[in-house]
Amino acid sequence: MKSLERIEQIIGEISPDLPDETGKELLRLCRRAKTEEQHLTLKYEQAVQEKEVIYSLLQKASDELIERYRTIFEHSGVPMVILTDEGIIIRANSHFTTLFGIQDPVAEAEVRFFDLLIEPERETALVCFQDRRPEKPSRCEITLPDKDGDPRFFSISVGVLPDGDESIVSIHEITELKKQRIELTAHKDRLETLLTLYQMTDVSESEVTSYTIQKGTILTSGSLGFICFVNEEDDQVTIEALWSAEEGMNRKMPAIRQMALPIGDLPVLASMIRSKKPVVLTTHSESGSLIRRILVVDQEIQRVLLIPVIEQERVVAIAGVADKPSPYDESDQLQLTVLMAGMWRLIIRNRQEEALKTVNKKLSLLSTLTRHDILNLITALTGYMEISEDMTENSELLVLMKKEVALIRSIGEIISFTSDYELVGMKTPVWQEIGTVFAGVSSDLEREGIRVSSSVDGMWIYADPLLARVFANFIDNSLRHGHNITAISLSSERKGDDLILIYSDDGEGVATDEKEKIFLRGYGKHTGLGLFLIREIFAITRITIREKGIPGEGVRFEMNIPRGNYRQLGIADHNGNYHMQERGKL
Repeated sequence: MKSLERIEQIIGEISPDLPDETGKELLRLCRRAKTEEQHLTLKYEQAVQEKEVIYSLLQKASDELIERYRTIFEHSGVPMVILTDEGIIIRANSHFTTLFGIQDPVAEAEVRFFDLLIEPERETALVCFQDRRPEKPSRCEITLPDKDGDPRFFSISVGVLPDGDESIVSIHEITELKKQRIELTAHKDRLETLLTLYQMTDVSESEVTSYTIQKGTILTSGSLGFICFVNEEDDQVTIEALWSAEEGMNRKMPAIRQMALPIGDLPVLASMIRSKKPVVLTTHSESGSLIRRILVVDQEIQRVLLIPVIEQERVVAIAGVADKPSPYDESDQLQLTVLMAGMWRLIIRNRQEEALKTVNKKLSLLSTLTRHDILNLITALTGYMEISEDMTENSELLVLMKKEVALIRSIGEIISFTSDYELVGMKTPVWQEIGTVFAGVSSDLEREGIRVSSSVDGMWIYADPLLARVFANFIDNSLRHGHNITAISLSSERKGDDLILIYSDDGEGVATDEKEKIFLRGYGKHTGLGLFLIREIFAITRITIREKGIPGEGVRFEMNIPRGNYRQLGIADHNGNYHMQERGKL
């Protein structure tokens, strides 16, 4: 500005010596430059003011942002720490210092985060730190003990800060989540164990108990387990099963198993039998004393969990697991209680089934002997009656005697029927190819001039092994009551999800008012037991039967086989083997 004023002064001094127009032009240009300079100065001052305002705003925003992140860092609710590339702590929040029970690590000289951990957690965290990437944080899980020594589980996340020279570590506690995962896994293992246990129907009782205590010990993280059966009447407990993670202990099992011990010599068990409640032994003296007394071994035992099995308000068995590294808790009690309840139900069921088999065997033997004796007497009586007929000339008496012989033979047929009926349900139902079964009982009919047709080859149904007797009774019924039949057939059709198996002939059929009665025991012109037996055999596997034929045009027996109880085979392979399709699908 001053330089322009000086120029203007010089121009004014020399303007008298210059042409008028030139002097005037120089003065005009000088004044114009002076005005523009004033304008630029004003703009510069405004820009400086705006810059100061912007700087102030940026400083304020920066301070607020720093304070916000500092607040988030401090009050995030999780332990957080910022590390150098060497793992040295340069900032830590209060949650971090509380977790590790230390003062501000920044105030101390070069505290390394990894030095706060012990192996193997230190190595795990170090590998996680080394695996960090700017584009993706690395994660790992570590375990830290609480003040009581119980484990706490944490998830560590390590990320790289934008400047690339520092890393931020956040530590999230996942103890509850871990417990839920452990419980879920334990629940899955328990269900699988129970499923396997419930399928152990053809094994001995000792195998059931041995499997149960092995799984029970493993599920509760122990190393030793045993099962005692309790007999309060004899004041004894009997060692039934033992499992140990130590093979040497398992080899001692034959000498220990079935060992009977007086209940009075085992105060802990005696008390539990009275209270009917689980017991946890937590001291070496209590645990070791019980294990030494029961298992006759001198082994250091940390703790023992005892679970009673109760039936009708009485303790019938006791399961014990021992030497878990950490204290037994409610989850362990639940695991062992559920498992032992399942074992006892299986044992009772197997005992009942075995008792039932024994009773059935005895009844079957008695029935067979009785039936054999009665049939022998009937044979002898029939022979005497026939001899009497030959010796009698009285026509009226002969008529009566023939009726008596017919009645005696009917009695014999009824007695023989009891042999067939006794077999119903005695054996487990099996899958049977009905075309083959039907062909086996109808093969002789064509030689008698009866046409046989079947369209059920490759069809399988789940039925009692007496299925062949069913088709034999159908054929016998047709021959007896069809009057000069010329054809029988076996076919099938679908009805919703069910399969309808159809047996038919071209005989006289069944009168409308008899269609239900023919299945009643004793109804009919012969023994009245054939169709009754058929219905009973089918009922074993939920198959129903009805007669749906038209009187005068032949019988039509429709057997309704529910979904899941029939199969259709696919195409035979080069070896002639059929391949099963899904149940119930044609």
